[in-house]
Amino acid sequence: TDKHEGILDSKASYLEIDSKNKNIRVTSFRKSEISNNLILRLYNSSTKSDNIKVSINYDIKDIKRVNFLEEEKELLICKANSFELSVSPKTIETISIELNKMPSLISNPSNRSCYRYTNDNKYNLDSYESMDLVTEEDVIKENERAESLKDGLNAALTRRTSLEAQLSAILTQNRLNEVNTRKLGYQLNEARVKRRICDYVKNSKHFN
Repeated sequence: TDKHEGILDSKASYLEIDSKNKNIRVTSFRKSEISNNLILRLYNSSTKSDNIKVSINYDIKDIKRVNFLEEEKELLICKANSFELSVSPKTIETISIELNKMPSLISNPSNRSCYRYTNDNKYNLDSYESMDLVTEEDVIKENERAESLKDGLNAALTRRTSLEAQLSAILTQNRLNEVNTRKLGYQLNEARVKRRICDYVKNSKHFN
């Protein structure tokens, strides 16, 4: 075609996440491995629950909460191509989305509300409370998840998920070891400095 102004906005997004506490992150948005559905994976990195509203730029037929194997856990209510969900602290949520038809942005752009990223869409981190990157609880949860998926090693459709769970458990433990090693290193350096000060004061002629 020739160059023209076109009918689409200059910027558009597949989905919009309205997070009450701004703690929800999208970690994956892809096609399902076992169906034609879309898979949306969200992660709450904070220690508090967060209520969210997800608006998707597709014509939606059905939305379900699923587990890592994409097995149904709960049917969600969808209104005007959006749904609401409460995400527990430090929890991964996986959502399976069945479409009525292919996206119709091109054929009917006026019916689509796309999210625009502007300079005003910035996080204010002034009141942000820092938290541990990984905890003993995280390690326990990852090990429990790896153990619960262990039976999937013998099936072609679940072997990948099972192996990923085991790897995640190992990496989480390694990360905790790194954090604890760093903390001990800081404490050791502090102890060395204090010991040198004590030796200096003890050996100084000024104090004899």
